[in-house]
Amino acid sequence: MQVLVSEHAVSVVEVDMLTALAVASSLDPTATEQRLLADGLARAGGDATHVWLDVSALKARAEPVDADGAEGVRAWGASYDAMISYARRKGWTSPDGTLVRAHLEQR
Repeated sequence: MQVLVSEHAVSVVEVDMLTALAVASSLDPTATEQRLLADGLARAGGDATHVWLDVSALKARAEPVDADGAEGVRAWGASYDAMISYARRKGWTSPDGTLVRAHLEQR
């Protein structure tokens, strides 16, 4: 999954690729975080190489509306939850599990 950030928009793409999570932006890290904060997708506390994304907001934004019907949406949700669980085991979530750390890729 990838979050694309520009001066004017934030979008979530590659929502079916749940084995990687990154934020790609042409903005500098501070501006990227500010744009994500304004969008409601991130929380403060990132650095030059990572941002903290809100797990629930990301899921709501990325969840497919109709991924082969209700069964597909449930399967996607289970895969998303597995991605977050993996991140938790690696120490890439906040202590309460509401945030996930995503690598920031400058473009």
